[in-house]
Amino acid sequence: MPNNISGLRLDASTTAAELAAFLDQDVEKHGGIEKQNANRHGGIQKLRAEKNADGSVTLFKTDRATGWWGQLTGLSRQRETARAALDMWFRLKFGPELSPDAKQVLDRSLGRREIETLNVRLLASRAEELEGPPPYQPTLPRKGTMTKEAVTLGDTRYEIRGDLGRGMLGFVREAESETGEKVAIKVLAHSAPAYQLLFEHEFRAHERIMSDGVERSHIVGLKGAISDENGKMCGMVLEHMPGGDADKMLQRLRDAEQGGRISPEQARLVRLTAARDMATGLAQLHEGRGLMHYDVKPSNFLISGDGVVKVADFGTVRPEADMHGKTLQDAGGTDIFMSPEALRAPRQADALAIQVSRVRARAELQGLTKDALAIMAQSQRLQRDLDAIVVNSKADIFSLALSFVNAFEGKHLDEYDFRGQIQALGSDAPDRDTVLTELGITSDSPEHTLIRQMLASNPEERPTAREIMDSSLFDHPEIGSPEIRDLMLKIAQDRLGDTQDGRQQ
Repeated sequence: MPNNISGLRLDASTTAAELAAFLDQDVEKHGGIEKQNANRHGGIQKLRAEKNADGSVTLFKTDRATGWWGQLTGLSRQRETARAALDMWFRLKFGPELSPDAKQVLDRSLGRREIETLNVRLLASRAEELEGPPPYQPTLPRKGTMTKEAVTLGDTRYEIRGDLGRGMLGFVREAESETGEKVAIKVLAHSAPAYQLLFEHEFRAHERIMSDGVERSHIVGLKGAISDENGKMCGMVLEHMPGGDADKMLQRLRDAEQGGRISPEQARLVRLTAARDMATGLAQLHEGRGLMHYDVKPSNFLISGDGVVKVADFGTVRPEADMHGKTLQDAGGTDIFMSPEALRAPRQADALAIQVSRVRARAELQGLTKDALAIMAQSQRLQRDLDAIVVNSKADIFSLALSFVNAFEGKHLDEYDFRGQIQALGSDAPDRDTVLTELGITSDSPEHTLIRQMLASNPEERPTAREIMDSSLFDHPEIGSPEIRDLMLKIAQDRLGDTQDGRQQ
């Protein structure tokens, strides 16, 4: 019989502190007076598990790899047994099919470095955040009604005036209240469950951004949601953005400059104002909520009635902590504006996920044998490799740089043969330099210098959105002035008319 040293019952009521204390006993033995005795027995670092009749599991410390499941991972290293125990506890506590939040804490927080340092108390205690309050409390009204003529949200009725545009999930209508307040109504046009889920995800992401009471001056405002008679969300009420998207504005800006209707200096000030606004919106998204947009491009920035460029379209928004491993496969984004690492990561994750699935299938065929345990250990190593594939907010910075290329160089990337060359920007010269030359980013001007920094092949070398905002490129006192914002709005709405140097004739 094995020499059991101590035991712990694992079930849904077991606390993180209890599990951490149990695992920490072994750490203390290895580092303290029992280290010599542990070495003599091959290491008191193996876990024996007994399955109880009620579905719970009792863990024992033992100096032999025997019992119902033998040594949990088939390896003698304590970090592997600790990882297996944590995994078992998570699935007993939160169910075999872990929620996204539970998987995030288990798979992301329990990383290789922390397991190797044996800081199991810290690791287990992180699960407690799953038992606390949600990360945010929705404060926006969710219930509203809609007819062909009007939308009612709370006590306010908005008369529908016309259509503003269409998107992947539906169409956008303009509506106005009795007091003259205008809003945009984004309406879901598809009944398929997949589209419904995407639409609800976009609303929840937008709500999460706006619900902490912090001013989001450069993010499109959200007023609430509309549900149908069955309680399903079918629309959302947004801030009215009469200037349309920045992509169309930049095209009209180029036409106005080339036609002599505004001066080159005014055109530059409009571009700089738009660029700084874009960076400001991303900074509010990244810093305020730790979120990634993951689909940054000029058409996903809208222009308000005050001439302010704001971040919009949050269907691809994800918490930065989620952007790793297999979750990257469903993140979305627009290929032509995506960073090299964001393009590579889903394919890498998919290949590793297939390997993990195959290895686990082999283990199941082997049954509870020594070979099966060794295969499970291989699966865990592959899973950690999968979880190590990470995309962070610096991917948004790369996409913002390509948006700046559109703004400053007039390169409309959707029409430019660039899709196959994005990877070259993630490599070393000369391929990288060739692409930069084709994009026109070759001078030592402040905007070209900043864009090259934002396009750095190493994501960690790219500036943050806040650092971009504070760049000397935006030091000109007229950037963001009321006059320039008014000019931007006129250009966006194609109301410039026959002008010269920005003045009506």
